[in-house]
Amino acid sequence: MENEEETREPEREKTKGKKRRRKNPKESSYFKCFYDSDYLVLKGFCFFIYGAYGGFIPYLPLYFKQLFLGASYAGIIIGIRPLIQCIGAPFWGVLADRYHAGKVIFLGSVIAWIVKAFFLLAVRPQNQHCIEMYMNSTANVSYVYAYDLWNTEAKDQVKWLVLPLDHPIIIEKNKVAVVSTQDLKADVTQGDSLPREVLKKSEPVENRTKRKPQASLEKHRSLDESKLTVKRRRDERSVHSLIEHQRRNLRNKTKQNQVLDHGKREKKIPPALKRNKPLSATLNLEITHTVKVYNEELGTEIQYITEIDTYEIDYMFVMFTLIIIVGEFLESPTYALSDASLLKRLGEDREYYGRIRMWGSLGWAVAAAMVGLIINYSTFKLCQVPQNNYIIAFYIFVGFVAAAFVNGLWFRFSYEEEKKLEDIGKVAPMLLNLRHMSFLVATLYTGFCYGILVHFVNWYIDDIGGSSAIMGAAGAAREIAALIMFAMSTSALQALGNVNTMVFCLLSYIICFICYSILDDPWMAVALEVVDGGTYGLVWSNCVNYMSNVGLKLGVMDTTQGILQGIFWGLGNGGGTMISGALIESFGLTDTFRAFAIAGAVVLALLVLAQYTASLLENREKTRQEYELLSDSDESKSEVGEVMKEPSEENTSSKIKE
Repeated sequence: MENEEETREPEREKTKGKKRRRKNPKESSYFKCFYDSDYLVLKGFCFFIYGAYGGFIPYLPLYFKQLFLGASYAGIIIGIRPLIQCIGAPFWGVLADRYHAGKVIFLGSVIAWIVKAFFLLAVRPQNQHCIEMYMNSTANVSYVYAYDLWNTEAKDQVKWLVLPLDHPIIIEKNKVAVVSTQDLKADVTQGDSLPREVLKKSEPVENRTKRKPQASLEKHRSLDESKLTVKRRRDERSVHSLIEHQRRNLRNKTKQNQVLDHGKREKKIPPALKRNKPLSATLNLEITHTVKVYNEELGTEIQYITEIDTYEIDYMFVMFTLIIIVGEFLESPTYALSDASLLKRLGEDREYYGRIRMWGSLGWAVAAAMVGLIINYSTFKLCQVPQNNYIIAFYIFVGFVAAAFVNGLWFRFSYEEEKKLEDIGKVAPMLLNLRHMSFLVATLYTGFCYGILVHFVNWYIDDIGGSSAIMGAAGAAREIAALIMFAMSTSALQALGNVNTMVFCLLSYIICFICYSILDDPWMAVALEVVDGGTYGLVWSNCVNYMSNVGLKLGVMDTTQGILQGIFWGLGNGGGTMISGALIESFGLTDTFRAFAIAGAVVLALLVLAQYTASLLENREKTRQEYELLSDSDESKSEVGEVMKEPSEENTSSKIKE
């Protein structure tokens, strides 16, 4: 007995020490960061890595939009990220555990963030043009000047091409081609209207179908560097004259990429005209913007036309997608390995993980607000169309990731001798019942909501005329609301329960989508993002709690959390972003928001109906089991009675014999 008491005393002291630590969580996980380097490093890493994400990803769709990629392309590029992470994170996790290379893989994944950003910046359009044009009806001529859309230095010296009013032209890569009307007549008579890319000076772009047949030479003038200078002819009445109007001298002759070569008059037909196909099938150019600006020096309006190459848009989409796939696969273990190191460092205080993760939301809010304000004051004109300089988001992203990498140098990784793999066969039958399936469907829908609201709200704010400052304020408000709701989620779950909390979150998302569909004032998006952020914080805490309870019953909590990650972040966030991008491309953002609101109402009705039906079935099953227990107990009692009767009958018979 004495030996048992001696062995129990140190155990009691250990439990008392644990209780002391748990009674003062602030000392163990909050204020300790000021004198414990590990906690300071962990909080710093969360602040910078989530700040990099929050100041970059919401503006990435707008960067693609500025390059004239559609919403469907942007949705696919961004939505494929979570799907790749769901594949890459387990792969790198297995390698880290097997070869004890967690820190090397972790630091390499952080570097991949920076490399991916620079590769995305390296893909730039090369065949997008700005066409400046004005007409002189007195002289019966029009002036055309074309240059690379993204080469702002080209306007240091303007070279005007003078053409008659009744001649169309085609702008190709670094070329202005004057098209013969005889060659165009055959295409027009086939019933195929001229493409928008063919510019006729005598009428608007959209109304060009016929023209007077007039014999004219095909003139092809290169806009590349040349050694000869074209002198302007004063006789503007000459129908086929080409003159140069030089306004200012070039500061650097090496940048003369748009000087007209008058000395080389090549009589060759442009490639688009050599084919037998109609021009609309051969040309791959598209006009996106047309702006008219009055020029005081010339005393007339100049029309600025933005022209893009649709084939080049497809090429950039493929390149961006490949960069995202490779980059996301390499950087996918960042969150998983950092969380593993953090949880092992917390040890027994794992429930205070949220107090470390809270710094990530703070970093997101700070970065989103900072990037939005800087971009708001960094504007430029692209063919007279005001644009924001979203490249700034790339540089701030790289700076935040570099700071996170420095913090990651002090991360510690430990490895278990044996790692048990959970059998998903235990979880699948339980999750396939009506109650859990309806909850998982609601979880998938909330993942869709997260995907469209995080990635396309800024797109919508830009469409309705909002500035990047509003975008930054909306992003910061969203994360602050999520931060508060993460802290209050425990009380909400205890008061409402998992199912009622999910019903409340679905109602919040439905209201949010309805308000977005009728939104006119961009500043109202800030208030709606508060609702969005608070709903996300509550719904994610609810899903984690629900799946933890399911996994705890079977002893497979890691497996259930992995299933939740795949449903919410992989299928929900990733698939929702791609689906919403396609819907926005086809129907617009307003109709897409309405469609999501209707879908939310359907999911809400299914959830309530399924939970009610599941309760009825469970009550019926419980009643049946109770009835079976009662019947079994009655049968057992009757059997016991019969057994008791048999010895009594034997005793009476023996007494009679005596």
